[in-house]
Amino acid sequence: MTFCTNCGKPVKEQHNFCQSCGKPIEPVMEENQSPASPEHPAVTGSYSTTLPVAPAETISVIIPDLQLSRPSGKRDSYYLVVTGRRSIFAKITDSVMQKAAQMHREKNPDQGKGFFSRWKAQIAGPNIYLERYKILTPEQALADSPENFVLDNSQIQMVLCKYYYREDFPSEWHLEFQIPGNNYKFITTTDPVALLKKVYPNIRAK
Repeated sequence: MTFCTNCGKPVKEQHNFCQSCGKPIEPVMEENQSPASPEHPAVTGSYSTTLPVAPAETISVIIPDLQLSRPSGKRDSYYLVVTGRRSIFAKITDSVMQKAAQMHREKNPDQGKGFFSRWKAQIAGPNIYLERYKILTPEQALADSPENFVLDNSQIQMVLCKYYYREDFPSEWHLEFQIPGNNYKFITTTDPVALLKKVYPNIRAK
């Protein structure tokens, strides 16, 4: 039974106006129900209000022991941390050395107690930086030292890699990262070609 919202008298369902007071009959809405309108039609079915999550930036490869020559003739050591969109050149500073050594000691508490253990740890020294960068996020690797710098992979026009054989000294690979208006040149004694090809389609090795 429908009732007039103005006078409260009963109204027959087929009538659009109250027969007692003449007021138009307004539909009675159920609790918590909102009317649908042409501009905002009622939504039926299930839907999600969750926005899609952007994929996390992950490390693709780590290329160790890149040496950058300075005008003084000395070389600074870098590890190259490459993701799908960035190339992070992480400098091995004294602070980074200390943090990597501390992490290595915590993971290997039995090392360093004797002479031969310390000698073995020193021989395997460069690996402690690989251990460290493998557990850092790209943002953490970039922030690890104020001397670190980054290149967007889309900026890199070409990566040149040239091998130099030397009979009396360790052989060298000379790397050159070419971007508009600048080139970054490094030297390494570890063959980097296989790793470079995984992340740089525009590499030229000779």
